[in-house]
Amino acid sequence: MITYFHVSESTDASWNLAFEEYLLRNVRDGEIFLLWRNDRSVILGKNQVAAAEVDLGFARENGIRVYHRITGGGAVYHDLGNVNFSRIVDYDPESPPRLANLLSPIVNALWQMGLPAVTSSRNDLLVDGKKICGTAYAIDKGHAARTAGSSLLSVSSNSQILSRDDMEHPKNDRLLVHGCLLFSVDLTLLSRVLTPPPEKLARHGIPSVRSRVARIADYLPGLSVEDFMGRLAASIREGREVVPLAGRVGSKIDAL
Repeated sequence: MITYFHVSESTDASWNLAFEEYLLRNVRDGEIFLLWRNDRSVILGKNQVAAAEVDLGFARENGIRVYHRITGGGAVYHDLGNVNFSRIVDYDPESPPRLANLLSPIVNALWQMGLPAVTSSRNDLLVDGKKICGTAYAIDKGHAARTAGSSLLSVSSNSQILSRDDMEHPKNDRLLVHGCLLFSVDLTLLSRVLTPPPEKLARHGIPSVRSRVARIADYLPGLSVEDFMGRLAASIREGREVVPLAGRVGSKIDAL
C-alpha cells in the first residue's frame, strides 16, 4: 500500500486541524501519515465544554488559543515541545482494527529510540506507568453514505476495538487516529491551563493532571524535539512505499 507522508511546516493549530480533517474527508486511497507541532493551544475533544476543562481567563492572558477537534476524548495542551501524529487508513466495519496495530509504527519508533512505550487500556501510551501520549479517533463514512446524513462519526477513546454496529457499510470508509507525544512540553503551563472537574480526576485515581504525565525528553537526555521528530519520521518511513503528500493533494497544502 502507498503511504503518503507529510511533515507540516505550520505551527498554527487551526491550520493543522483543518488540513487533517480535509485529508480524512477527501483523500480516499492509501494510508496517510502526518507529523506536526502547534504553538501554545488547548485542543478539546469534540463534545467537551471549554469552560469545564480550561481556565479560559488564564488562556487569554497567556495567548493560549482553544480549539475543538473532530475526535472525541479529553482536552490536551499543545506547545512546540509536543509532536503530534495523524494516521489515516481504510476502515472496514466488518473487521475493525485494534489499537495496537494502529499505533504500532509510533510504538516501534519509540522502542528504536530506547523508550519502552506500551499501550494502556485507556488508549494512552505509557512509560513507567506515566502517560506520554493520548490518542483519539474518528471515522469518515464513504461517499456513498453521505447523502443519508452526517458522514463523520467520533469514536470513543476507551474502546480497544474500534467498531460501530449500527453504521452502514459503504465502500471506502476512512479512519483517523491521532495523538500528542509529550516530548518537552511545559508541564507548568499544562497543569495551569487544564482544569478538568475534580470528579474526573478522582474517577481515574490521580491527584492532578501533572501527576499522571511524563515527558519523553526526560528519558532521552540530549535529544532535541527537532531530532526526535526526525527520528520518528525516519522510522515511520522505513519499509514503506512512501510518496510525498504534496504530490497527492498538490496546491491544497498551500491553499488551506
